[in-house]
Formats: sequence, C-alpha cells, structure tokens
Amino acid sequence: MNEMWHDEQDVRNALQRVVDTPAPAVRTDLAEVVRRGRRRVLVTRISAVAASVVAVGVIGLGATAISGNLFTGDPTALPPAATSAPVTTSKQSELDLPGWTQLEAPVRTSLPEATSTTALRVPVQVCPSPQLPDPVGRAILPEQRYLPTFVDAVSSASGERASVAFKNYVNANRGHLVVNVGGKKVPGTVRLEAGRFGGSAELAAESYRYSSGIGCHEPLRRVRPDGAILQLYPDTDYGGKQPTRRIGVYTPSGRFYNVTVTTGATTDDGSPIPPSGEAGFEDLPLSQEQLAKVAEAMADLG
Repeated sequence: MNEMWHDEQDVRNALQRVVDTPAPAVRTDLAEVVRRGRRRVLVTRISAVAASVVAVGVIGLGATAISGNLFTGDPTALPPAATSAPVTTSKQSELDLPGWTQLEAPVRTSLPEATSTTALRVPVQVCPSPQLPDPVGRAILPEQRYLPTFVDAVSSASGERASVAFKNYVNANRGHLVVNVGGKKVPGTVRLEAGRFGGSAELAAESYRYSSGIGCHEPLRRVRPDGAILQLYPDTDYGGKQPTRRIGVYTPSGRFYNVTVTTGATTDDGSPIPPSGEAGFEDLPLSQEQLAKVAEAMADLG
C-alpha cells in the first residue's frame, strides 16, 4: 500500500513539473512542432498512470469493505440493516383534511436480472421500507376498550348505527373486529385490525408506508401533537372487483389500528362478500374524510 502512495506522489510531482513549465513563444518551425508533440505524449502517459493509481486505490478500499469492517478489520462484520426513513417531502392534501399532507419521495428504480425468458431488463420501481424491531413488552388494549370506541366512531362518521358482524380477540398481540354499515346504495363493511409494533411510531409509519398493495403510491399523513401518526392510503379496487379504502394509525405506545372499508356484506368469519352489482368508491360506506374521523378516535386510545 505504501508503494502505491509513493507512485501517486511521483505522478503528482511530474504533473506539477509539466504545469510549472513556462509556455513557449509562438513558433511554427518543425523542431518546435516535434517538441510539442513529445510533450503532449508525456502528459498523456502521466494522466494514464494517475488514473491507474486512483483505480487501484478504489479497488483496495472496495476489497477492504467487502472482506470486513473497514475500521476494525472484522471479516464477519456486515453493514446494519436499514432502519432509517427514505428522504421524504410533502405537500398539502387536496382533500378537506386540515393538517394532512401528501407524502412524496424520489422515484427509485432497480434493474432485475435477465432470465432465459426475458432477456430485456426493464427497470422496476423500488419501494424501500425499514424493518421494525420486535415489540417486546408491548400489548394491544383489551377488546372491551377498543370495540365500543370503534363501533361508536364508525356509527358517528357514517350517520347510521353500525352492527358488529364478527370479532376475534386473538391474544395480546392482535385482535379483529368487523362491523356492517347500511351504506348508500349497497351495504358495506368496516373492519379493524388491532396490533402492536416495535420501535417508534414514525418508524412504524414508514414500514407500512407502501402497504396499500398498489406499488409505490404514496399515502396522506398526519402527525398528531401527541406523536401518533395517521396514514390514509390510496384507494384501490383490485382490478375492479372490490372497492377498498384503508387507513392506518400508529401510536407512541407501540399499538397500531388498521381500518379497512369495503362494499358488500361479510361471511361468518368476517371475510368480505363483494356486492352482486357494480359498485365504485362513491358507494363505500365511509368517505376519506369520514374514515379519518374514525382514525382520530382510535388514536385517542393510545
């Protein structure tokens, strides 16, 4: 490695000598032309040597990083998993939702490896999401705490009384609840998934940021003064089969509440039954603004 740096210093000295050489007067005789040609060859050779030295240095650093930690020399060390949020900007929501912003992030693409069937490598959009640590020592609220709050919030937002169609308190890790709402033209259902997560509310919101099921479409976000984060995801109809609207709530206590709105009735186990006729997003029992009110009520539970 020391020899590499000595070579680099020699190149620098040679370059300095060339630069410090005073420029000759303008002459057109043959001898001067030859001298200029030789000097240009010298500069070209020096530049090539300098490029080689830089390349060797880069390769050496890359090999060090691959073989182990650059500073400790530990050959088993690996870089830590990404837990930070992607660079994000935001703009004011176009909906009637004061305090909500539309998330935006630079588009990232990746080239998948070519296969025997597809030799053409087409860039695909990448949606980075940080991993959440284990939710050690955290638990969801008892069913008797979140059930009445959820039913009352849906009833108040929709303007008609919601009825419980299915409930399943699994354990301290997760619980499920489904309520039926009459709807405008067709019946609808609103389902709740209560769970827990590790890490901060911000990290959880970033982890679930692209969980809408429609690629890298960005959600709307609201950060409450108490630290809870609400995310309203883009509507999707799963190929025209089931209009769906969803919002997520992530609280500083490590609890999340995912609320999903669909058209149609439910089975005995809470699964959605698509309506027999055509239905669009306008037929969902809760608008985006109404769904946001339900999320606020769940966030108040902590």
